[in-house]
Amino acid sequence: SILMLGDSPELATVSETISLEARFKVKGDAEGVLLNKAGSYSLYWNSAGGLSCVFHTETGPLEAYQNAGFDDSHWHHVVCTFDGTGVNLFLDANLVAIALVESGSTTTVKSDTTARVTAGADAALSSASFFNGYLDEIRI
Repeated sequence: SILMLGDSPELATVSETISLEARFKVKGDAEGVLLNKAGSYSLYWNSAGGLSCVFHTETGPLEAYQNAGFDDSHWHHVVCTFDGTGVNLFLDANLVAIALVESGSTTTVKSDTTARVTAGADAALSSASFFNGYLDEIRI
């Protein structure tokens, strides 16, 4: 299933800090998008079969990722945070990846006021973006 949250003003504004959170259970090979707002952020499966979290900032994309695969039929909890200085990716309460902006710099996430927030696929609904599994307790 795909959840489209639309492009309401509450979802269009991104502050200097933001967290993406979800519980997921993979069904077969891990692939697709967990949570996405085109041009602002995305939590998705990368080409290596691991989780990636990218925030599109005023200074360019900032991505934290881990390449461990998932096919264990268990529920997992993922949190990705952005605080202006970097991205932290947590999996099952463990910090698994960090990406930092240049030393001494801060930046903000780009805010696209027209892009829809989606869960389970990207806004274009491309078949390659469909998440193969279950999502629960999604939070932004």
